[in-house]
This record gives sequence, C-alpha cells and structure tokens, in this order.
Amino acid sequence: MNIEFSFRHKLSDEEVKKRVRKLIAEQSKAYQHLVRCFESILQTDGSWVLKCKVLGISLSGKIEFKPGEIRAVGDLPVLLKVFLGRVREKVEKEINDLLKD
Repeated sequence: MNIEFSFRHKLSDEEVKKRVRKLIAEQSKAYQHLVRCFESILQTDGSWVLKCKVLGISLSGKIEFKPGEIRAVGDLPVLLKVFLGRVREKVEKEINDLLKD
C-alpha cells in the first residue's frame, strides 16, 4: 500500500536537503531501538531512496526534491494499515515543522 506526501516550501534546494538529512539522522537515532538496516541512497536525479526494517518489517520510500516542493512516496505493508493515520499525522507534523522559514 502506498502512502504519499507533498509539501510546498520557500527554502533553497540546499537548505531543504540539509534539513531533511538532519531530520532523518535525528529520527534514526530516536528510533534506533526499533529500526534496523537503515539505508539512504542518493539517486542520480537527486532524490533519495530510503530503506529500513522496523520490528522486522521492511519499509521503503523515496524523497524527491523539486523547486519549492518536497514529495515523499513510501510503501506501507498492509499489516501496518491500522497505523496509517498516525503515520500520516506524524510525518506531516515533522515535515511542516522542518520547512518553517
């Protein structure tokens, strides 16, 4: 099952990427007791592919950076569908806080 987010911003491309890198590092550390095998892979188009295992469940996603916008798409296993609302709420809060001027 796919989960998608799109966020508009007024920051420079470099500033957005810097903030996203910092958020990923903070979240990885905060949830290190749950997350294993975390990978962040820079693609030739400038997007990032993220892969990890949370409690043994494989998750993957992609973050695309466009002028004035961040787009994130992830695969959420059906098993985690019950958490979709909480996941969406958490991601939206974190990214909106991240993109404040």
